[in-house]
Formats: sequence, structure tokens, C-alpha cells
Amino acid sequence: MVEYQRNLAVQGGSTMNPCTNLKEIVLSEVKKNAIHSNEIMVVCIGNPLRGDDALGPLVAELLQKEGFKDNVINAENALESFIDEISSRKPKVIIFVDAVDARLHPGDLVFAEVEKTLKHMVSYSTHAIPLPLLLKVMGNPKGYILGAQAKTLEIGRKPSREIKESARRIVDIIKSVLTVLDKP
Repeated sequence: MVEYQRNLAVQGGSTMNPCTNLKEIVLSEVKKNAIHSNEIMVVCIGNPLRGDDALGPLVAELLQKEGFKDNVINAENALESFIDEISSRKPKVIIFVDAVDARLHPGDLVFAEVEKTLKHMVSYSTHAIPLPLLLKVMGNPKGYILGAQAKTLEIGRKPSREIKESARRIVDIIKSVLTVLDKP
């Protein structure tokens, strides 16, 4: 789970400042650094045994079922174990998918550039190495967070309804971005 400051694009159904089309924002940002979908890695992080922290693994599973296996890594709570694999692919863009604490309504989506918005990693999971440092080790690709506000992180709890719906919305956004970038 990641905690954020400012510079967020937020999409929700509440009174928070919803972006009308987060999909377009994500695509616009990704296209600044990648031309083809094979230049993008989606790294899904989170602990499937801690309620809504399962967002990343849920998204990874759904994207892999949709045929996007080459772009997706399900790092769960061992992101550090995938540094070599990610680095060897030399991505230009990495989209980290994770549950967040942005003090929003449960299930609200956030999209943010890692370098501009990440405050620090909260010790709810074991992915405690700061993402800016990981990006540097991985060759300095552009890094983004695409996440959803968690409702519960209790051990042994299943993901909330809000997080399950957010996972489907995130999958839709990522599929759209990868598909658009593959069109001639």
C-alpha cells in the first residue's frame, strides 16, 4: 500500500475531484515515453492475504487471463525479487498497480507519476523499498502508480467489493492503453 501527497489524477463516484476520463490521462502520459506496448511493463504489487492489498494480484490475474502475459508481472509482496526480470526487459514505462492510502473513498482510482507524488512506502506490505530507488536500479524507466483507495487491510480478509470493482476498472484502462499502442 502506498501513501500519496499531491499531483494525483483521481477518479471516483464521490464528491472527490473526479477525472472524467482517467483512461485518456493514463494513455496521454504513457505515450510521452512509449510508442509500442512492448515498451510497457505493468508490475502488480500487494499481499493477497491482506484484504484490499490484493488489488495488484487481482489485476495481474485478470490481465493475464485477457492475454497480456508479456506485459504483466505479478510481484505480490516480493517486488524486490523481480528487479532482474523487469530490468532485463528494458521497459520505457512501468505502471505499478497497488492499493493506496490517498485519503479518498474506498475504490477511488488514482494515477500518479512516481517521482512527483510518492511520499513514502507505508509498512502494510513487504514492498518497502521506495519505488524511485527501484526505478533507478531498473534503468530509470518512467514510473507511474495506478491504484485504488483501500478500505481494509486486515489479514485474512477478502478484498472489498469496492476493490474488486476497481480492479476491473484498472484492467479496462490498462487493456485500452496497451491495445491503442499496438495499433499502426
